Amino acid sequence: MSGIEPLTAIALGQTAFGALQGIGSASAARAQTDAQVQSVAANAVRQRQMLQLQQEADTRKRRNLLERTAARARVSFGARGLSDADGSAGALLSGIENEFEVEQAARDRVYGLQMAGIDQGIADSLVRIEHARSRNLLDQQSDIQRRVGSLLRWGLKPR
Repeated sequence: MSGIEPLTAIALGQTAFGALQGIGSASAARAQTDAQVQSVAANAVRQRQMLQLQQEADTRKRRNLLERTAARARVSFGARGLSDADGSAGALLSGIENEFEVEQAARDRVYGLQMAGIDQGIADSLVRIEHARSRNLLDQQSDIQRRVGSLLRWGLKPR
């Protein structure tokens, strides 16, 4: 018989089609990976924005509390006939403001650590996605090589 037998041709066609599907699924996997990366990035942006808004609101709240506390102290000093420029009254107001600044610096450090945690989470997620993508690509490449090798073996068999 000359040429390729019908069953052999069908098997060769199926193997070639499988190899092409493997190439197509690699593109689909790449698109899925890109979507995952975009999702992680968008989530991180939202988390950072929420944390920044929370920090700003906390700072405004604390600043308002400081202003009310200082105003009460000035009223109290005024009722006693002292001005806030006097030694002990000024020192007390200065101490209130210094305490606010120290607490604010500590809160800023906490928010900074939270931001760093978000950034580390992004980096960890991206590494996991990249590892999964690499594993999938290696698996797909192995499958394609196996199918192409099968095609070559079919072509090298004596007729």
